[in-house]
This record gives sequence, C-alpha cells and structure tokens, in this order.
Amino acid sequence: MEHLVNQIKKSNEVYAIVIAIPEGDADKTICEKVSNIDKVTGVACGSEENVLQRFLDAADLYPSDYIVRLTGDNPLIDASVIDETILFMKKNPSTDYVYTSGLPLGLNVEAVKVSALKTCINLSDLNDADKEHVTFGIRSRPHIFNVANLALDALWDNYLNARFTLDTPEDYTFLNAVFYGLNLNNYQHDIVHLKKLLKQAPWMVEINRHVQQKQTGVSNAAN
Repeated sequence: MEHLVNQIKKSNEVYAIVIAIPEGDADKTICEKVSNIDKVTGVACGSEENVLQRFLDAADLYPSDYIVRLTGDNPLIDASVIDETILFMKKNPSTDYVYTSGLPLGLNVEAVKVSALKTCINLSDLNDADKEHVTFGIRSRPHIFNVANLALDALWDNYLNARFTLDTPEDYTFLNAVFYGLNLNNYQHDIVHLKKLLKQAPWMVEINRHVQQKQTGVSNAAN
C-alpha cells in the first residue's frame, strides 16, 4: 500500500489520497498503519460488502468532484496515466465515468464523478455486483450514464503481454522480480521503465503468464 501511495504522490492532478477500507476489528490494525503513511489525506472505514457505499462515505468525509479508483493489488500504477485520466474528465465535463484501455492488467485506471456514484446507489435495480465493484453499475448502464474509454495502446508494446496485478503466488513472484529489476537498475517505477526492464528480461513475463484472471462477471476497468 505504501508503494502505491508513493506512486500516486507523483501525480500532478491528485490533491487528496484517501484510503477506503472495510470497518471492523480485523481492519483496525490496517487502518492505523495506512493512516501513518506520508501524504495520505485520510482513511475512511465503511461497509465490507457495499463498497460503493464505502466510497460515498469517503467522499462525504473528503469532498471531491471526481474519484480515481485504485486498488492495493495494483502497486505499479503510473502517475502519468492517472493525470491523463483526470485531465480527460476535466476536458469532457459531460463524462460521468472514464476507463483506460490498452495497458496490461494492473496498469489501467478509472475515474468517476461523485455525482454519478450518488445517482447509481439510488437506482431501483442496483444489485450486489454493483455494490461490490463500485463503478460496474455505471459502466454497465450507458443508457443512464455517459461512459468513455480512454485508449492508451500507444503507451505499451502489444507483444509484451505482462500481468501486473496481485492475485496469486505467481503474481507475487513476478512483481518481486519486477521491483528487484527496477531497483537494481535505478529505474523509475513507470511505464517507460517497465517496458525497458521487460525488454531486457523477457523471461519475467513467463512467471505468471499462465495465470487465468478471476471471472467475477465484471470487466474491471481499474485493473
């Protein structure tokens, strides 16, 4: 989590970093630890099952027009992608939700208007998947919300079919190898240097290439 925060801190467009975690005794230790991370604006505790409500609770505590949704299992998010996503929202004020595409799993970003989340949670047909996956209720209802795709294929070479998310032991081994390689070469933790590293050591992608992404019935835009 601390590394993800350090990545976000490089953004020129993010003015607050809020960590939304489940409420409960088991998460108190996590709450205490993350609240001490440098540059974290605050911690919001909320429902474990209704993550959509948890995000809205966080937005009530730390008001904002937009939320960039990032998850702790994607530690190598590039701040420049965050900035591109936010700038897209600013330049297209009618957009309720935007997701990036064209990057490997674990590097894409999504942003959503808080007003759209508030509309979504009051929908009469809201279901459990909508509550759990936060933005799914918006993305799956383009007849209600203005949904946009920000294609970033040009930032990545398609033949580098890598997986930068943490779901399995193989993912953990791969990410450890990537972090070791980046630090060994004094590389910045960004897309430019991720590509450079994997071109130098293409064997790395074989570590978790066989891992099948979990199917949740949801296309995860913030991979």
